[in-house]
Formats: sequence, C-alpha cells, structure tokens
Amino acid sequence: MSSSIEHQAAQSPSLKLGSSDRLSSHELKFLATLEQAERLSTLLGEHLSVDPHAGPNGAYHITTLYCDTPERHVFRRRGRFGLMKFRLRQYGDGSELYLERKLKRGTVVRKLRTSIPLALIGRFGERPDDDWEGHRFHSQLRRCRMAPVCLVEYDRQAWFGVLPEGTVRATIDRNLTGAPVEDWSLRQRADQRPFLVNYGICEFKFRGVMPELVRRLIDSLELAPVGVSKYRNCIRTWELGGTEPLVEPGSIEATLED
Repeated sequence: MSSSIEHQAAQSPSLKLGSSDRLSSHELKFLATLEQAERLSTLLGEHLSVDPHAGPNGAYHITTLYCDTPERHVFRRRGRFGLMKFRLRQYGDGSELYLERKLKRGTVVRKLRTSIPLALIGRFGERPDDDWEGHRFHSQLRRCRMAPVCLVEYDRQAWFGVLPEGTVRATIDRNLTGAPVEDWSLRQRADQRPFLVNYGICEFKFRGVMPELVRRLIDSLELAPVGVSKYRNCIRTWELGGTEPLVEPGSIEATLED
C-alpha cells in the first residue's frame, strides 16, 4: 500500500462524509479492563495494520483542549450542546493544531476538522477575523460562548484496515490524565490528575454495516458498548461540574455521550 493511500485509509471514517456518500459513520466505544485492552491489542495486530502515525512502540500521544459554556452545557448535555463537542487537538509534538467539531447521536458520528499551525492558538483569545483558516471554528466558539475548560492527555494505539464491509479503524486509549485550564494553550500542566486508571477506552469506527471482524472481537472479549467521555470523566475527577443533575431521568439526553 502506497504511503498516500495508507494515510488516507487510516483516517477516521467520520471525516469522510461527502455530498455523494449516503453511508453513515458509526463509532462504538467500550470501557475495557487493562487485561481486555491488552488482549484486544494483540488481536487487532493480527488482523489490521498499525496506524502509520504510530511511533516505535506502536502508539502516539494526544493532547486535547476541550471547550464548554460557562454553564457547562456540553458537560450536562443541554439541548443541542448534548450532541456536540468543540476541541483543539495536537498529535505528539506536531506543529499542527486540529480544530474539531464532533457531532454524535447514538453511534452515528460526524467530525468537521480544520488544521492550523500550532503557533496560532493564541488567536482564539482575540476577536474573530476572517483572514485565517480557523475563522469559522473561532466564530462558532464565540457564538456558543465557549472557552477552554480542561486539558486531557493520553496515549493511543490505532489500527486500520479495508475489510469486505469497508474501512474500519480501531483505537485503544490509555494513561489518561487531565487538568482544568482557562487559557488557550496546550502546555502540559504539572497538576494533572489520572482518571480511568485501570481501564482502556476502546473504539471501533466504521461506515454503514458493522464489519464481521468487529463483531467477532467484541463477542470474544465480552465487551459491552458504553458511552464514555474523556471530557466528562476529567470534569468529574476535578469536581468541576457542580451539583446540578447531568440530565433529566429518562430524557433522550441520557442516551447521548461523547
């Protein structure tokens, strides 16, 4: 597989929705024990290719700055905010910053992504203007009254493959840490706290029908789908969410997650 084709196939399926493509993108999440995550890592290595961005140890580091309203509407899944997340993400020590708006209902997900030089992150603290690539994302943040809330870091293993049902991507995230922030910066915080210490967050991403390989792996490891949000777990770890209930009991918002 050529390098360009490999990198394209390794992208998240949720980034590939075009006007002529009717297939929905799906994301299944599982909170696995460390033993389950290790076993899954071995099995994925037998069936899929390692992400081309991975380092010598088969993983790469991710730093994500999550944004929310002053009332924590995203955290509490209030109205339309229960369906979306705004985040700024850096992979490893790369010089690019990825601006992502993630929309999700149930397992159906879509991501809108723009990349800018990391050095421009300070522009989010200024008034929006239309002479740079981050203008649309910046304007959306301002309209929604969103600002930085917490910084989350973790290590990710990732695999991809082209199966009979289509492209699939699988990831396992471990060593999660986070800290509250207020400034537009991805600078590592000395006071970061670990969370979900004894677990790995496993994700399968595909389009259309679930691949048979994914189904077999889920069944063999007895994994149960669960909505698990890095952002919300970081907020809970630092007790930044206040005492107000997250959702009304029995409401549709209760089924929405990261």
